[in-house]
Amino acid sequence: MPPLTPERLAGLVAPAARRGTLLLSSDFDGTLAPICPDPMGATILPRAAAALCHLATRTPVAILSGRDVTTLARLAPIPGARLSGSYGLERWRDGVLEVAPEAVGRARQLPGIVAALEATIAKGPAGVALERKRWSAAVHFRPAADPLAAAAMLRPALAALAVTTGWSLVGGRMVYELQPPGPRSKGTELRALLSETRARAAVYAGDDLGDIPAFAALTVAVERLELALPVAVLGAETPPELVPAAGGRTLPSPEAWAETLQLLAAAVP
Repeated sequence: MPPLTPERLAGLVAPAARRGTLLLSSDFDGTLAPICPDPMGATILPRAAAALCHLATRTPVAILSGRDVTTLARLAPIPGARLSGSYGLERWRDGVLEVAPEAVGRARQLPGIVAALEATIAKGPAGVALERKRWSAAVHFRPAADPLAAAAMLRPALAALAVTTGWSLVGGRMVYELQPPGPRSKGTELRALLSETRARAAVYAGDDLGDIPAFAALTVAVERLELALPVAVLGAETPPELVPAAGGRTLPSPEAWAETLQLLAAAVP
């Protein structure tokens, strides 16, 4: 496939979007919103938000994120969009919150895990931040003076905590997260969305390791879809595994993805 541009990508998916058979899906941080040193300060690009608000009235739109659904709904207020949060542990569908049983079953362990993470972080470099989510907890290294060194220093302790508790340690760009163990991922969510929307074509844009399962789900689904396009949205911290997982399909930045959405919205009256 020739290199993707916003014009080319919008043109590829516009016919399905006009028919209402395109599943238009995206990650949030680093894809719809530029990476921000403070995760709570992330903001969806205005033209991406405007385009998605229009497109959600024409074809299925979904946002899949590591954020919990409540936070995601606040940061990405797109009427009609299907929201999946906490890497598939939560779903927001038509005003109803659905939570995976494995998350509910492990909830009582979370306060102890948070306390252990706080103690671990206190022994490490300054600036490392803990984000407590509804069903999991994330350790952010980006605020540290040397994020890579901080991650390398703390990872053994985080891995040991995962083994002790039986939780899963999941890595991303400048972040490690402890999650309840189970089969959920952005890949399982994308497969569920393809089924419930009965989409005939799909595109998924993402920027981090947690998006690779969604790319894989599209790669598997390509045989039964008219079009299946995983797209890696690049940035300064792009993991090396991301581009090959997307089959080499890339856009250079969240701004380019926002431009794609804007062009697609213009092509779908």
